Amino acid sequence: MGPGHSVFSREDLARMSDSNVSLRPERWLYALITIHVFFWTLIPTLIRRTLPMDALEGFVWGQHWQLGYDRNPWLNAWLTTIAVKVGGTSGWMVYVFGRFGS
Repeated sequence: MGPGHSVFSREDLARMSDSNVSLRPERWLYALITIHVFFWTLIPTLIRRTLPMDALEGFVWGQHWQLGYDRNPWLNAWLTTIAVKVGGTSGWMVYVFGRFGS
């Protein structure tokens, strides 16, 4: 085999490029995002016994459903309260919301 010749025939190369084996950057991005969300939700949920102070404060503020609070915007408190009510006392949903908010 001389220079410029390939081990694969043109038909083989065409079949490989059309198959699902090809590397698509968006698949790697989705996989990275999924792994990131999974581990940054799982690890704090298993390690911490309580939520961080900011999350607890947001939960307390969010129970009043006001349009403004003295130190923070209202959306943070509302989302924290929704996350605690949906996710229960373990607080795992707060960590999920935190991944998408950052």
